[in-house]
Amino acid sequence: MAYIGKQPTAVPLTSSDLEDGIITSAKLAAGVGGKVLQVVSSGAIDQVVTATDTSYTLITGHSLAITPSSTSSKIFILMSFSARSNNTVESHYTIYRDATNLGSADGFITVHDDNASSDNENQCTLQFLDSPNTTSSVTYSLYGKTDNGSNSYRVNAKGNDSVITLFEVAG
Repeated sequence: MAYIGKQPTAVPLTSSDLEDGIITSAKLAAGVGGKVLQVVSSGAIDQVVTATDTSYTLITGHSLAITPSSTSSKIFILMSFSARSNNTVESHYTIYRDATNLGSADGFITVHDDNASSDNENQCTLQFLDSPNTTSSVTYSLYGKTDNGSNSYRVNAKGNDSVITLFEVAG
């Protein structure tokens, strides 16, 4: 660019020089969505839970909250835990956002023990990409149930730990 007289000194532009909302996502280059904006992790959860509920019930200690920065953000949920069923019964696990079951009636994963005398524990991972459409805090929790209320399901029964990690992804 040509100048008459002396060329002005370049001054870096900072975020405080911009009015809030002046740059919308429509004005950004294609491919900007999908970036990870924040990550929240529970760290190791060593809470051992044994239950016989036949409807989905919160697995104590297995919840984590995140506050999305935009209503267009998505939350990628990653839950890792160990689970087992007792006495040839099926146990089902699902993810709830606050009071909403994000899975089906059978949840995201079913653990079945074919051997009544076994003591096997399965490492399970649940993952889901949610669109909460809010900038308020949301809590994601692990819920479980069994098909037979006289037999139990267990989480972390053999001393394993669970971990919940939430990723806010730009929409």
